[in-house]
Amino acid sequence: MNLKVQFTGLLQSPVSWARVSRELLTELAELKDIDLAIKPCRGWLWNKNIRLNKTLTDRLGEFSNPDLRLMFAFPPQLKNYHDDSIPLYNLSVYEATVLPENWVTALNHYCQKILVPSRHNLKLYKNSGINSEKLALIPYGFNPAFYSPLPAASTSRLKLLTLATPHFRKGLDLLLPSARLLKQSNISWKIHLPYSPRPGKSQFWEDSTIIQKLSHAGFELSTGQLSDQQVRELYQNCNLVVQPSRSEGFGLVILEAMASGRPVITADWGGHLDFSGPGMITVPGQLRPAKQCQYGSQRPGAMVFEPDQQALSETISRLISTPDRLTKLGRQALQTIKNWSWKRAAQKLSKQFQKITV
Repeated sequence: MNLKVQFTGLLQSPVSWARVSRELLTELAELKDIDLAIKPCRGWLWNKNIRLNKTLTDRLGEFSNPDLRLMFAFPPQLKNYHDDSIPLYNLSVYEATVLPENWVTALNHYCQKILVPSRHNLKLYKNSGINSEKLALIPYGFNPAFYSPLPAASTSRLKLLTLATPHFRKGLDLLLPSARLLKQSNISWKIHLPYSPRPGKSQFWEDSTIIQKLSHAGFELSTGQLSDQQVRELYQNCNLVVQPSRSEGFGLVILEAMASGRPVITADWGGHLDFSGPGMITVPGQLRPAKQCQYGSQRPGAMVFEPDQQALSETISRLISTPDRLTKLGRQALQTIKNWSWKRAAQKLSKQFQKITV
């Protein structure tokens, strides 16, 4: 008898957790021991133009009596979906070293399982007071059929790429000293942000001035929601991806860039170190108070990582001076992450589900 799994959550949005849900559910639906029903919800940056694939639309609906409920929900909202008779499994990710107190309370109280994507998260969730018996590691992945490792276009100019939200934790301000490379070297550098903070209405973790600063420094700036296909094309049209994040719970952009055969420069701290290896070039730094870098980070002891700006600039400069090495590193990146598929993630998740029947 198949397990009836009811998913409720945000799917039609460019945010990472909606993309994680779309990909994971698509693979979960293909497993023979799972019956899946999907109830999409609206949320941050909801966009009706983001189409769900046929696998997902064929499963839209609700079970009257599911065996378990699966979500990727903001923990304080879990109380709205809790039912003592239905086990609740919640995908969850955080970036600073300490969870907000209301997250800990909600996750411990409402969830049978808390599904985190990295050892980095396992550690910080346990240290924050989450019941370790509730935690399970479900790494994210990529679709090998989608992220084709095509060679970068052969041009006389190297192309760098950064994809990030305009949040302090993404470290976009750390790129400003590297703007000198735009004049000293034959490169272009595209930075894409999914949205612009609203003037006078930005959240404390959003850097409302970063777009103006980056544009003034000479970077090629673009904003707006992109389809998965458009994101893939950005990877394929660059030679090197630079992601200077101060904190990443997993680092989906880093994984997808490597899956596209592109080397990535990033910080030497965070969830992405689970899949570190040749093709991922890490920059040293040190822990610092989270402050405005993370929502909910006012809890004492919350820390993030501060990559060394000089080391970041020197690493970028060194790599762009050896274009042939970038090609080799891109091939190595693809080999480093070749086993990190969504299919594997779905299989691991299914094993967690089956435990409720034991």
